[in-house]
Amino acid sequence: MLTRIIRWSLGRPRLLAAIAATLFLLGAWSVRTLPLEVFPAIAPAQMLVQTEAPGLVADQVEQLVTRPLELALTGAPGIGSIRSDSAPGLSVITLSLARSRNLDSVR
Repeated sequence: MLTRIIRWSLGRPRLLAAIAATLFLLGAWSVRTLPLEVFPAIAPAQMLVQTEAPGLVADQVEQLVTRPLELALTGAPGIGSIRSDSAPGLSVITLSLARSRNLDSVR
């Protein structure tokens, strides 16, 4: 069977060249119109807010810095979730944007 296909192909070189060119053009067209992103968004965009509070212990940082910042950031549009961590002299708040939110539009 393979011998027959090879003989048939060798007997029609112009037809096979036309078929190959058509397949190449269809492949090139499909690659150009393929809706793929170069860097797909696997995880939601995140923003990190770090605040220093020298001389305060972790409980004071939590009460005086972290909680007021969390309350202020909770009302921001496009925020999916908020996580925070307070350490002696440092407050770290991680904001995860909603999946539908474009990071370029957040100002």
